[in-house]
Amino acid sequence: GLPGAPQLSTRQLRQVDHAGTSLVLNIAEANGRSVSGERRNLFEIAESAVVRVGTHLELWTRTEELDPEEKACAMALLDRIATMLRGLGSG
Repeated sequence: GLPGAPQLSTRQLRQVDHAGTSLVLNIAEANGRSVSGERRNLFEIAESAVVRVGTHLELWTRTEELDPEEKACAMALLDRIATMLRGLGSG
């Protein structure tokens, strides 16, 4: 589950779940497309979902609802995902 989830509100969890689901679904859909412009667009949408998830994590840390160490771990993973998406979107 999401680090620090027990401390987060149901609304916050729904928001990050929505962004995370968008991320995964757009990557999957992009990999099913053969037209490069469509693929690139879906990878860009997925990358914007990475930004949304990161923003939620930052907000939760500022309100002390998420431990900074847990946020750092999650942000490192998001950074790796964003790097992967940039590579996939440029190819």
